[in-house]
Amino acid sequence: MQTDGNFRTYSVKEKKRKTPYLKSECRLIVSHRSLPMILKFCKISNELFNKRVSITKNKHGQYVCRVYIRKLLKIFKKINIIFTKAPAPPICIKNSNLNFGAYLAGIIDGDGHVKLKRNKDRHIPQCAVIISNGEPQHELAKSIRDNLNCKVQIVKRTKKKRKGTWFELTFYISRKTNLLHVKRYVLPFIALPHKRIRIRHKILLEGPVV
Repeated sequence: MQTDGNFRTYSVKEKKRKTPYLKSECRLIVSHRSLPMILKFCKISNELFNKRVSITKNKHGQYVCRVYIRKLLKIFKKINIIFTKAPAPPICIKNSNLNFGAYLAGIIDGDGHVKLKRNKDRHIPQCAVIISNGEPQHELAKSIRDNLNCKVQIVKRTKKKRKGTWFELTFYISRKTNLLHVKRYVLPFIALPHKRIRIRHKILLEGPVV
């Protein structure tokens, strides 16, 4: 939800009610290529919160699902889940390799891009994971450093012809630091096959790993 999703609270008026009431909604919008991600979201919503979520198509051909969470807001607040523009993992996720691996997999599914980085000083290539957002992702960067034991950089990007800026968070998967960790805790939870295969292909270029 902290990538392709959004959260809003709005007022609803009904003829049967004298006064309007508030609704809180999480909405996820994705393209056809990201359909496995939205199906995973629906499954988790049903299993964890007993929320049956339907998927519809908008006029742009995108898949849309909505889940109403007003009754869940107290639970989210209790476990420190905050809906922010930049991903901010809660404490219960930061302190667990398994939970943070699944969380990071979701971020990569939504806003991640994978490419091969060739270091001039080394013959061995590195797998670079780039996560884009409209805001600097400082909380996520700190959690990646702590859990994956690697350097993380945030760079501000600006469009040349059109106005607009965004921020790119980049970290590297390498044999010396976090390759086994990523294979164990992150890769199994990536929902989009093309991103999972791409990361697996890039890291296997470093050679077999036991």
